[in-house]
Amino acid sequence: MKHSTLKLFALALAGWGLAVVPAAWSAEPWKVPADESKKKNPVKADAGSIGKGKNIYMERCAICHGEKADGKGASASALNPPPANFLDKKYMTANSDGDLFYKTANGRGMMPRWDIVLEENDVWSVVNYLRSLGKK
Repeated sequence: MKHSTLKLFALALAGWGLAVVPAAWSAEPWKVPADESKKKNPVKADAGSIGKGKNIYMERCAICHGEKADGKGASASALNPPPANFLDKKYMTANSDGDLFYKTANGRGMMPRWDIVLEENDVWSVVNYLRSLGKK
């Protein structure tokens, strides 16, 4: 029941974003505050954290970012700007762990803010999962 309610909330939030948030605003470069960008991940990138991050990603992120994390999720074609491709080495190199955490936690435009439904360590686990993709 809890997951159904959260999914419904996320879909409603995304729908609201489609109706209210101008695409031009969300297409602007994402500026992460310097102090947020410098944050270090306090969650060890072990198998447990990566597995937890993958589960959260598949449940909450794959619909837009794709099951392969390539930015080609089922909803991706309707989004402007398109979802990030976490397999893109240039993108992943340009974004610190703090950047990824901030963007995931705070959202913008049609990207929902996940800090209202996820614990901080869960968001860090998603960052660990995303980082693990580049090591395969």
